[in-house]
Amino acid sequence: ADKVLYQRMSREQLVEEIEALKAELVIWDGYLDSKEYLVDGFSLADIAVFPLVAQLTECFGLDIKDYPNLQRWYSNMRSRPSLEEHPFFLACAKIDSLFGTTPAQRTVLSSE
Repeated sequence: ADKVLYQRMSREQLVEEIEALKAELVIWDGYLDSKEYLVDGFSLADIAVFPLVAQLTECFGLDIKDYPNLQRWYSNMRSRPSLEEHPFFLACAKIDSLFGTTPAQRTVLSSE
């Protein structure tokens, strides 16, 4: 994911890295099969993975509907009181004005 988000690359490289990211998301979705959290209960694993998934979905347009377990987990995590009003989500709403981008420019992970 870091390569997709932070490195300049050609469109061909970007497509290749996005496909690798999507393959990784299939694995994460599998981890969440029949589980509410990545490990047995809410843990550091969830805390570590949540910001990346939030960034991918909120800022870069990743649609996680094809990963139903990941989507359920993200929704559950997002609704935790400690995250509901986190400044990250307020910043995401302002990202285009901060960086002079448009939604189309930053949603490189959109399925459209």
